[in-house]
Amino acid sequence: MDPFISVIVPVYKVEPYLRQCVDSILAQTYKNLEIILVDDGSPDRCPWICDDYEKKDKRIRVIHKENGGLSDARNEGLDIATGDYIGFVDSDDWITPDMYEHLMATILKYHADIAVCGYQESNGKRTLATKSRSRQEKSYTVEEAFREVLLSGEISVTMWNKVYRRSLFDDIRFPSGETFEDGAVFFQLFGKCSCIVHTGKNGYYYRKRAGSITFSEYHSLSRQVQKNYRNLKEYLKTRYPALIPELRYYKVEEDYYLAAKYLQADGSTNSTGYKAVMNTIRRDFPVMLRHPRWSIGKKMKVCLLLSGLYPSVRKNYHLIKNR
Repeated sequence: MDPFISVIVPVYKVEPYLRQCVDSILAQTYKNLEIILVDDGSPDRCPWICDDYEKKDKRIRVIHKENGGLSDARNEGLDIATGDYIGFVDSDDWITPDMYEHLMATILKYHADIAVCGYQESNGKRTLATKSRSRQEKSYTVEEAFREVLLSGEISVTMWNKVYRRSLFDDIRFPSGETFEDGAVFFQLFGKCSCIVHTGKNGYYYRKRAGSITFSEYHSLSRQVQKNYRNLKEYLKTRYPALIPELRYYKVEEDYYLAAKYLQADGSTNSTGYKAVMNTIRRDFPVMLRHPRWSIGKKMKVCLLLSGLYPSVRKNYHLIKNR
């Protein structure tokens, strides 16, 4: 009998996308799984859709709860999961039919604790970018896996393009009420592993949706990203000090991410907050230019940020891209 997988799907305000997500999990060639739909107090028709699926397929279990955020929803799913392995799928995304088959084949072949696949960013109409790509099946020591994360390479901090040995979560839960929760727990999970593997294939579609975050959400995100960085730095200093030089590349990735999110939140480019973000970018600009995994295109985006042209170029680019 194949090992049993619990796939946890937090659900909140994704009515237009939920069926595509759940159908893609039900269509898996790997059949020995359960799907835990956690309705996080969604105000639309998502609760009804979840219940409808539960009636139609015995592999589906539904939890209805008050809204508490993504971390709480994942934790509720973990608390009732019965699988030997755990997977996560965000409810506005979808997966290829063979994603879990490839993940499980690779994790069992190498007796690994976590298996990873590549993912593609999509606007629902076309693929925008491919991330965490590996051209071949590959195994990593924990130190090698951390290096890939730090260099924006073949392994990312995201929870959803992976399967995990269930025991990794015995004493780990997502931080309640915080944003960027993946960055808060990934290094704790990695640190409990003996081997991490990549399937060498793409299996996950991450939906990039139009829309802006609020300014209060940006400040919450910024605080959490910086807190996660400090925790990761302390962890690596203690466990993997040889990786500290690569940590600067992880830091500039976060600098760029926060600058882009600031603009997405409609922060004023004349404000003290934006000037503080840009001072960080200017300080780290030489490191960004030397980044071994960044494309020429991404380095050009940083140049646009520094020139002040990025907001207008980004707006026009997304108007064209999302047609």
